[in-house]
Amino acid sequence: MPRVNDTWDHIVIGAGLNGLVAAAYLARAGRSVLILEAEDRIGGASYTTELTLPGYHHDPMAAWHPMFLRSPVWQDFRGELTSRGVEFRTAPIPTGSVTSSGDAYLAYPDADRTVAQFSPADAEEYRQAIAGFTRVAGVMGRAMSAPPTLASLARAGLGAVRRLGVSGSIDWAIDILRSPRAWLDARFEGRGPGAIIAPWALHAGLGADNAGGGLVLPPMMAGWHNGGMPVPVGGAGVVTGAFAEIVRAHGGEIHTGRPVDRILVEHGRATGVQVKGAILRASRSMISSASPWELFDRLLADVDLPASVRKGRARLRPGARAGMQMHFALSEPLRWNTPDLDSTAVVHISDGAASVARACAEAAAGLLPAMPTLVVGQPAIADPSRVPDGAGILWVQLLEVPARPVGDAAGHIAVDDGWTEAVVAEFATRVRGLIAQHATNFETSLRAQAVMSPRDLEQADRNLVAGDPYSGSVELDQSMFWRPFRAAAGTVPGIARLQLCGAGVFPGPGLSGISGRIAAMRALGVRGRVARPIR
Repeated sequence: MPRVNDTWDHIVIGAGLNGLVAAAYLARAGRSVLILEAEDRIGGASYTTELTLPGYHHDPMAAWHPMFLRSPVWQDFRGELTSRGVEFRTAPIPTGSVTSSGDAYLAYPDADRTVAQFSPADAEEYRQAIAGFTRVAGVMGRAMSAPPTLASLARAGLGAVRRLGVSGSIDWAIDILRSPRAWLDARFEGRGPGAIIAPWALHAGLGADNAGGGLVLPPMMAGWHNGGMPVPVGGAGVVTGAFAEIVRAHGGEIHTGRPVDRILVEHGRATGVQVKGAILRASRSMISSASPWELFDRLLADVDLPASVRKGRARLRPGARAGMQMHFALSEPLRWNTPDLDSTAVVHISDGAASVARACAEAAAGLLPAMPTLVVGQPAIADPSRVPDGAGILWVQLLEVPARPVGDAAGHIAVDDGWTEAVVAEFATRVRGLIAQHATNFETSLRAQAVMSPRDLEQADRNLVAGDPYSGSVELDQSMFWRPFRAAAGTVPGIARLQLCGAGVFPGPGLSGISGRIAAMRALGVRGRVARPIR
């Protein structure tokens, strides 16, 4: 039997953003905290490295921080983070799209300038969509920032009714049930709004035809005109690194390269963990940021879970698609055929909702999309420190690829055994060709590339099961208050003193840190809505 090495008030599994956030709150409250991280680095999906060439600092996975700057976590730790060098900057233009025919549409910081590209009717619908969200933004923000309960759900519903009225609330509920494509079709007649907006459904883990369009798209639209697409100077790893410093400054410990074998449960309570050669005890609580698959199938594999939990686990669904990342080091910044795109943080290469729907369907069928939606990020526009003087960098994300391809929708790439090196290389060539159609100097300025297939993403972060960047389906029945499943939003029924955080639990994926905050609130015994920082 392994020996008991030591005891802490709290043990946190995983040093991704949410695990670090939870530990920072606990350590700052005077609790003894230990973080155990399986990888040899901290950060989870949020880190920075010279992935291609020396002097080019890439965020291999997560990169953009608009959710973080609107999160209570930023307000609670702003002073301690900025004193450790955390600074955010934005590009002049938040986002835009360019179609296969070369037409470009941009979301400028100024909403009036944005809608000037549209017909008068579409311009008014665009403004109304943002105004409608603004009326319920406070209600949604409070609901998403506190432990999810039936009471918090009821408060959110009543708050929406007070602000929108009964008729307006019904319309909003209908919008939530609409898919992104249906939501767009119900509002806009021209091509421009859909070209800009439709690809953003992918960033919420939705396809063009999944329910939830009215829930995810208006907040994104409002965000473009209220803060843009900020990046931390120096890379995403600066933020997670600063949280690690905060944990240590308040007496916490972080052990990397130390995977947890199982969570110990005694008499219905989580009491610690077993790691190689040792039992580590938590006298107050355990916090796990492991994916639901890792949690239930490995860490709790020998625990007799209640029937409701076993049933919920059986109904968990992985995402219908996987993600893929490509990173390019350029000798100079990209020059797009549409000059304003040179100053745009995130450019989508897409033909709008129908194009997104087709690529999603192809990926769900196991096919490499013939025309995938490209998310072309240009972080060095806001943060030139990431590259050598005069150079450029591209962060390219694809959210419509199969976890294991069985064919090619275009019929050009031979797929025999999943993501082989040959398949990855040929698909990367397809992606480069799509970028080159819209940027005059892409091929001539390209110095190096690094490609992370779904298999590579899982190897880099075990929470990205099969390359799924969202830690499971985010369709309505497994999102928000039902994430990872009903009655288990951030907890495991039947196991006391075990809190969950990370992309797989409420409120879901994204760089907000909120699930880590909620886990800390529960561990500290803070209940209900919290208007002031947890200390």
